[in-house]
Amino acid sequence: MKNVFLYLTIYMFVISFAQDKYSTDSKGIKRQDKLAIEEALSKWDNGINEGDEGAVKALYAEKVLYYGSQKSREECVADKIKISQIPELVHSLSGEVTYTKINDDCILANFVRRFGSNNKGIQNYGTYMLFERINGSWKVVVESDAIKDKELIAQHKNPSLCYLDPATSTLTGTYKKENQTYTSKSGKQSEVEVYILELEQPIQVLPSISGDKVVDSTAKNFDIAVSQVSKIELMVSDTKPFDNKEGKNITVKGKLALPPNKNYSTKVILNDVVFVK
Repeated sequence: MKNVFLYLTIYMFVISFAQDKYSTDSKGIKRQDKLAIEEALSKWDNGINEGDEGAVKALYAEKVLYYGSQKSREECVADKIKISQIPELVHSLSGEVTYTKINDDCILANFVRRFGSNNKGIQNYGTYMLFERINGSWKVVVESDAIKDKELIAQHKNPSLCYLDPATSTLTGTYKKENQTYTSKSGKQSEVEVYILELEQPIQVLPSISGDKVVDSTAKNFDIAVSQVSKIELMVSDTKPFDNKEGKNITVKGKLALPPNKNYSTKVILNDVVFVK
């Protein structure tokens, strides 16, 4: 009887552990995914301080939108390894990491990174990393911080950076039509034809900033707005210029915005679309 009780206890423990491992939090993120990213960040931080290239390299995807520029994994690693080569530099993660689920294979991590030297002072950087599940492992595809983003917005020189409404963006890519399922408020589904622009190069879409503050219309959606974007649904009112353009490279301009509901097929949409060429 004791053996039966022991086996039952072990069985219940295993079941409980498995349920806990695969449980989701209030944001819909699986605990195992969060733990995997936390472990990756810890190894990354230690690797930077110890000059361990392998540990740092393991965090990054092959290509990364790194502080506003497209960089290779090797370039990201080289930049971080410099820190360990200068004794007076300090690098550490501070406080709690917060996570936002973009989709099942894309999670945004926000945290404070402390960086500087004891001689010149240590500064806190509100840093974010966009993790994408690639071949079963979580890899960083976007890394930046609030201070750098503010500088980039002021410069507005990088073509891979675009900003949400009220800014106007000019974009080039392949134009095509797609059929999408539209769900009404009553739950009725119907097929609709949408216009899509597949970009030549992915862009990073940032919220619009006025002074030191994110514009109210995008503040609540900032976490989503930092994602890499390679596909955009076009809100076209004048369809005539798009006749016979399917499958061809075109250039359009308009105002990037976040979809107002779940009936849209892309992370961002382009409003007030004007055909350029």
